[in-house]
Amino acid sequence: MKLRIQGNSLRLRLSDEEVALLAQTGRLEERIEFGSTDDDRLTYALEIDDQAQEMTARYEGGRIAVKLPPSAREWARSNEISLKSEQTIDPSSGKRLRLLVEKDLAG
Repeated sequence: MKLRIQGNSLRLRLSDEEVALLAQTGRLEERIEFGSTDDDRLTYALEIDDQAQEMTARYEGGRIAVKLPPSAREWARSNEISLKSEQTIDPSSGKRLRLLVEKDLAG
C-alpha cells in the first residue's frame, strides 16, 4: 500500500493483492520506521468499518487511520478504480482534507 501526502490530500494506492486482502479481511496496515522506538514510526491503516457512512481519516499518536464504509467491499470486487471523499477539518475556515483510495493499475 503506497501512501502519498501532498498539501491537504491523502492518497493510498493498492496493488491487486492488497485490494483482494482488503475485501477479504477488511483491513490493511503498513508502517515506516525512522528509528528503533515506537515514537519513531508512522503507521497507516485502511479499514472497512461497518458503522462508517463515508470515508474518513484520522491521525493520532503516529498513526493514520482511513475508515471506509461497508460499500468498499463491492468497490474492491468491481472495475471501479477509485474511492474519493472530502472531510471537513475546520468548519469555521472551510478547510477540507481530500481523500483518495485507488487501485494501482501498474501494480
